[in-house]
Amino acid sequence: MNAIKGLLIKDLLQLKSYKRMIIIYMIIFTFFAVSQPHTTGIEITIIIWFAFGFGMFSTAAFSYDEISKSDSYVLTLPTTKKETVISKYILIIASTTIGTILGMAISLIITAIYGQFPDIINLLVVGTGTILVMSFVQSIHICCIYKYGVTKGRILILIMAAIAALLIAATVFTVKNLNMELPYDVSFSNILINFLPIIFIAASSMIYYISYKISYKIYIKKEI
Repeated sequence: MNAIKGLLIKDLLQLKSYKRMIIIYMIIFTFFAVSQPHTTGIEITIIIWFAFGFGMFSTAAFSYDEISKSDSYVLTLPTTKKETVISKYILIIASTTIGTILGMAISLIITAIYGQFPDIINLLVVGTGTILVMSFVQSIHICCIYKYGVTKGRILILIMAAIAALLIAATVFTVKNLNMELPYDVSFSNILINFLPIIFIAASSMIYYISYKISYKIYIKKEI
């Protein structure tokens, strides 16, 4: 556990130079949300962009490691390849979660500014749903980085992000045009909506775990 803690501190110190960029990123998207007409879409966009931004900033730790060849030094210390991989997943999951929570908090503030009562359940569903989507994208991204390196991993993640955006847009378009609504008094639908955040978190945890197992198998075979 001490080794993982030390690796996390190392990554955080390396990412310290991104502090100003993260603050600017937050200010720009918050200003964008406040300046637009109040719509649910803007609030959802804030949550998604904050989760995506924080998650992607944290992956820069791989770039620092690759440039400095730090893995070859770290593995001479009392640490293992397993701990190295675990620390990266903890960093990325924590960063994405923090970004999502900040996005939700800002969405609540924006809603309050416009004098409307915030829909907590809706925000929880959007927030945890965003984490689920990010877990899918990041899991493949991390595996690609361990397999092909940072540069090729970035190219693959851009392709994946484009595909994911098309799929999300197609899903939203389909749902809007179906005009299907369940009666509000249907107990099953109410229960399902209330439990969606738990379902999304459980699914995200499973996706990250599978990704970790794959990344570890790739990393342990590498010559450092």
